[in-house]
Amino acid sequence: MKTFSVLAMTVLGSAAAVAALPTVSNITVSSPGPAARTVTVSYDLDVTAVVTFDVKTNGVTIGTAAGDVGGEADKIVLAGTGRKAYWTPHHLWPG
Repeated sequence: MKTFSVLAMTVLGSAAAVAALPTVSNITVSSPGPAARTVTVSYDLDVTAVVTFDVKTNGVTIGTAAGDVGGEADKIVLAGTGRKAYWTPHHLWPG
């Protein structure tokens, strides 16, 4: 049985925040069920930063090649609460 998990998002601080590293908090991962095939990651970000998204399955990082990423990930994200990133596996991904 394949298992997957969404890795903690990598966050790189903006040039203006060199002295302070960004903090990601209140991370939740949810999915309405296998039929929906979309994983939602909600998080809070204390400073504007570049947020990247990665997927891990059976202990191996596969990046996002096996699906599509949307929302507030893989780009510059403004500081704030209730940020959301989405991962939808390609239809060929088992599950």
